[in-house]
Amino acid sequence: MPKLLLHIVAGILSILFFEGCMGTPRVTDPKETAVEQLLLSTAADRALMGISLKKLEGKKVFVEERSLEGADNVYLKYKEVFLETQDFEHAEKAYVIGLVSILLGKHGALIVEDKKDAGVIAAITTGALSIDRADSFVGVPSFTLPIPLAGNLGTPEIAFYKAVKQSGIAKFAINIYDKFTGEQLLAVGPISGFAYLNFRKVLFFFSFHTTDIPEKKKWWYTQP
Repeated sequence: MPKLLLHIVAGILSILFFEGCMGTPRVTDPKETAVEQLLLSTAADRALMGISLKKLEGKKVFVEERSLEGADNVYLKYKEVFLETQDFEHAEKAYVIGLVSILLGKHGALIVEDKKDAGVIAAITTGALSIDRADSFVGVPSFTLPIPLAGNLGTPEIAFYKAVKQSGIAKFAINIYDKFTGEQLLAVGPISGFAYLNFRKVLFFFSFHTTDIPEKKKWWYTQP
């Protein structure tokens, strides 16, 4: 029996050794989390929901984004869609311009890839596309204790109640005008949309979230 136990222990140690030798895969984190992107894109969906662009049916439209100035122009081509923006660092801005282009196409507009080929300009101005956050905490926060000759020791957070409330806010206006005469053909907005995700922890262990983001209603979200 002791010999069998020795074999079992040796087998477990071998497995642990080989797993340690295999190493840990490299994991990188993006600048924005998926939750942040979903908050902004959902707010943008709701801001643009229900607007009508039927007046542009059959017209050649060039879409541009004018909310920021001074940055280099960046161009994205998706087959027959041409989008111009002066700051395209974040995917959410690309998403907004894509939504407007989709709506124009659904209402029969002809989206051109060169401004000189357009008869109509659809200029998008972004008033807001960001997230507000509010935190509440009752308990003992984590802190660091200096230990002589041993460095620092971090203590865990003890939360009797903790809440993190995030609100995605989108606000746009679209000025659609004749490229040659400058006549305004259609003014959309300002229009606004909102989305939220609230995280709560009660009595150390019990955590849950509430949200109106469709993609986040399918599973529990347990991190603030």
